[in-house]
Amino acid sequence: MSPSHLNPAPHSTTIGGHHITYRTAGDSANPPVLMVHGWLSHSRVWRHLLDHLQDTHFCVAIDLLGFGDSDAPKDGDYSIEAQGWRVLALADSLGIDRFDLIGHSMGGQIALTIAGSLAPERVNRVVDVAGVVSGALAWWPKYISRAQFWLGMVMPVVVAPTVWLFRIPFFGRFIFGTWFHTMPPLETWVEDRERAMQSSGVVSGYPAVRAILNTDSTPHLAGITAPALVIFGRQDHIVPPREGERALANIPGAQAVWYDPCGHFPMLERPDEFNATVAGFLALPVALALS
Repeated sequence: MSPSHLNPAPHSTTIGGHHITYRTAGDSANPPVLMVHGWLSHSRVWRHLLDHLQDTHFCVAIDLLGFGDSDAPKDGDYSIEAQGWRVLALADSLGIDRFDLIGHSMGGQIALTIAGSLAPERVNRVVDVAGVVSGALAWWPKYISRAQFWLGMVMPVVVAPTVWLFRIPFFGRFIFGTWFHTMPPLETWVEDRERAMQSSGVVSGYPAVRAILNTDSTPHLAGITAPALVIFGRQDHIVPPREGERALANIPGAQAVWYDPCGHFPMLERPDEFNATVAGFLALPVALALS
């Protein structure tokens, strides 16, 4: 599968002078839920959840600046807070005032920042999926992946042969093996691998991972008034599970679901359980979700 075969986002808007893409599912009259992907990811990482919730919710999944089909400017602000403001701007452009919010990995960091400091009054419920809290990453993304994107930024000539190498199944399993505990069949997450290797990552990948590492969202967590659900895999080799423990300890009244065994992408590794967990939480009245 080449990048030309990727599923393009069907909608777009302009935020801060940049082209931001997104996809939707469900009737806009239904309760809105915003979905925020992680580092090197894209809006279709939520594809199974979009299908699962489309009868009950109006789902909006953003391609963050620098990722998916959105613009990737060289001088872009890829900070966690700036990305959070773009999520809010997308909600504004769609006429959405209050919403449920789901974020994965870096997107979890963004979601917690929105719910805790940027706009807590707008968040009905928040779901943190393997989200970064204190800026901690496991050794592979912190040292290996970060170095790869730095090298691609300063020596673009290495990008094409590296991408070619990573498309070989043996090397693909090795390089992307840290995403999972039990790797799903390769053909079921080809698009996710291709998105992680797309050309925009040469521009956004390094500054975005620096933003993750340099942002400690812990001080904002006490400001979260919405019911919160923390979902983590016990065998996450991208974001240390202690980040989930940190979120649980600092968000008032937060609940947790731990998948064991499971890695960093429960929505891909254990989609049926993940979908049921999220749908069940979103179906609870706010008072019950807080209890």
